[in-house]
Amino acid sequence: MLTACSDSPGRIRDIVQSPTGDYQVDVVDWSGGATAGETYLCVEYAENGFANVGDDEPDSCTMIEETQCTYNTDFNIEWETNDSFRAVWEGLTHDSIELARVELYDGGFNVTSGSVCIDTTGSYLSGFTVDGDYVYITCKLRVTNDFDEDVWFTIDAVAAEADVGELLSDSHLDAVNDRGESKVFYLEAGQTEFITVTFRGSHGPSDTMSDRELPPWIYIYYERGW
Repeated sequence: MLTACSDSPGRIRDIVQSPTGDYQVDVVDWSGGATAGETYLCVEYAENGFANVGDDEPDSCTMIEETQCTYNTDFNIEWETNDSFRAVWEGLTHDSIELARVELYDGGFNVTSGSVCIDTTGSYLSGFTVDGDYVYITCKLRVTNDFDEDVWFTIDAVAAEADVGELLSDSHLDAVNDRGESKVFYLEAGQTEFITVTFRGSHGPSDTMSDRELPPWIYIYYERGW
């Protein structure tokens, strides 16, 4: 669903024009004071002239409601054709990403949106091993892709504070493959699956884990999907 932009305009932080310059997508930050604010995308049309970075959003632009998100969120915007673009941004929680495909036509445009998210309540830690300088923590994560296209993504995590300085020398955990390289995960459109994730961290002075819970902060990052 689309609406006109707010009567109190936001400020344009970034712009991305279509390949032939017929359209412009604006990343707009709207601030309502110390406790209110949001970021969203607006579409401008060449016949009305384009605004610049730092300008207020113009009355002639149209907000894409499906992209409304937390203030100062960053967007990855790619034009697929001159009248079709896609956007990816961080979800409301660190374990989700949001996606939208916007197709423009005479008189308006269509928006298809979705998300990829980790259901931590349905996920679990299955074990860990110590191998030399590293600790390998294996988790089964329940991940849902409700977008209408396949998506590739990466994952990392922050370990429990109780394990830092004990089992782990620091809190950073990378998801790696069997070769110790950063692993890229894949999930088909409209699917929910359990994926096996091996987190690698630097070994500390202990060989004991504080508990058998998931890392408290798991992050998902868009890799590609089109």
